[in-house]
Amino acid sequence: MILLSAQPNPEVVQSQTLLWCGVIMGAVILGFGGIMIFKKFWRQKENPGMDVGFSLSDLRAMRDRGEITSEEYEQTRANVIAKVKKKANEIPKPKRKTDDESPTDLAG
Repeated sequence: MILLSAQPNPEVVQSQTLLWCGVIMGAVILGFGGIMIFKKFWRQKENPGMDVGFSLSDLRAMRDRGEITSEEYEQTRANVIAKVKKKANEIPKPKRKTDDESPTDLAG
């Protein structure tokens, strides 16, 4: 007569548990990395013109080295400043509560 044991081996259960915990943690880490990469590319798509690639000091140095003319420097400088001002004006300002929205009587 052969008896079948219904009790699983505790070492096997522990090793399988550790394996699946590792698999789940790896999936979470990979998912987080994927989300971060997606967010990076999404932000670049939303603001394609904001990455100028050089600063005003770089532009000034190019003018001083003779790589661009003074007229090109002034025109580019004005364009960069206009873009920055436009972007600053596009940033939504937080909404303030009006007197109608704030509670006037907390007691009842």
